Amino acid sequence: MEATHINTYKSDAKPLTQDLYKLSSPVEYEYAEEAGYTDYVVASRSCVPIIDEWEVYIFPSDKDGNILDYSELYGEKGWHKTSDVMNRYMKVMEKYDA
Repeated sequence: MEATHINTYKSDAKPLTQDLYKLSSPVEYEYAEEAGYTDYVVASRSCVPIIDEWEVYIFPSDKDGNILDYSELYGEKGWHKTSDVMNRYMKVMEKYDA
């Protein structure tokens, strides 16, 4: 599976960066106990103020970057480039699909 970067959103109001990616094959997600499939994901990097820690999570999205379900597909703690986290997610998905 491969991911192509489409767009980046950076917030001026809070420490948040969201990158939209198009996947070479769809991923399954569950919303309201129903399964769905999408070719798009958002990699979201933010700082959680309560614990003052960074995290990056990958969420299913539509082609416009609207998150379809806030149950993350993959995530990592710490400040990371979203592209690096996407690459590690792709490796996990390759093992899962094998």
